[in-house]
Amino acid sequence: MIHFEHNAVDNADAILEELGSINYLYSYYHSDKFFDLAHKDQNLYLKCVKDHVNGKFAYHFMKLTVHDNIDTLPTHTKALCKHIQSQQFIDTANQIFNKKVTESKKLNITKYANGCFLNLHSDDVQNRKIAFIYYFNRNWRPDWGGTLNFVLDDGIKCYNPEHGSLIMFDIENNLNRHYVTQVSPMLQQSRYAIGGWLQ
Repeated sequence: MIHFEHNAVDNADAILEELGSINYLYSYYHSDKFFDLAHKDQNLYLKCVKDHVNGKFAYHFMKLTVHDNIDTLPTHTKALCKHIQSQQFIDTANQIFNKKVTESKKLNITKYANGCFLNLHSDDVQNRKIAFIYYFNRNWRPDWGGTLNFVLDDGIKCYNPEHGSLIMFDIENNLNRHYVTQVSPMLQQSRYAIGGWLQ
């Protein structure tokens, strides 16, 4: 099951403004190893791209792990992250998916700038049951890349990262395998999101 909400955040513009001021780590994954660095590494990026085009799991994007930094977040962003960690958010997810999740785990803020991507994968690890993503990016065009794509039995279902929207999806038993298309290498805008998992 995939659940999508338009206009899920009332103050999306204020959060977007704050997300642009956060310092992110450069996150890379290739050859079954991940790296979170303070500065961009072009050699690592090219290794990730090589795995990407050869069908191996790989990614590159920028991120901030919220659980380690929640008290340092800007006002509106912190309020949304605290809501995600609340019982109200967990209860709503349980009602939508008819599950019994009890906690929010590993909440991240991500920034997909030019060249960023995430290869096809399943989130069904570490007892995760539901994945969720809030998007923040005005007037994002799908031809810029950065779209979330699900590989389903009847084909590919694509979601453009609509500003202020929320997408939640069931990930048990390897359901809803997905990937994020590469953001255009020449693009100056960035695609921001706040996401994580319930278990």
